Amino acid sequence: MISSRIVCFLSAFSVVIISGCGFHLKKPQPLPFKEIQLQMSGCTQIQNALHSYFTSQKIRVKSKYRASRPALTVHCPTLEIQPLVYDGEGQLRRQRMFYAFTAEFTTPQSQSYTFEIKTTRERQLNSQQSLGDAAENTMILKEMQEELFHQLSVKLSQLTNNANI
Repeated sequence: MISSRIVCFLSAFSVVIISGCGFHLKKPQPLPFKEIQLQMSGCTQIQNALHSYFTSQKIRVKSKYRASRPALTVHCPTLEIQPLVYDGEGQLRRQRMFYAFTAEFTTPQSQSYTFEIKTTRERQLNSQQSLGDAAENTMILKEMQEELFHQLSVKLSQLTNNANI
């Protein structure tokens, strides 16, 4: 007869193997077009980051309008910080960050879709490490921007598949 420890171990091991971690789902979605017209309303830093993102996806970014190619207009992102927890001295200890932008995607068939992409993070603050908090804040904003671009990629894939581009 098999011991209960072995059965417990095998059960736990199979749960871990079957569930997986999901990192394979974080890969950028392949987009079904080879070039895109990118327009921004200001926000040079985000425009440069989006340009780099599309280029890394092997998509040529064009600035001149041509009705035969898809167009993406991205409005400046917003960052909102919501205080969550204060300590006894009135110092902020935990906050929630919201990062979002609105975009409009136009297909070569002139179908237009407006949508919002957003992400949220919570972070713990430490008054003894203000320099570390600034570096962590920069890292979190970069991660949030990457998440926004990933969500944008998924949304554009959905829209182009629905529009049969």
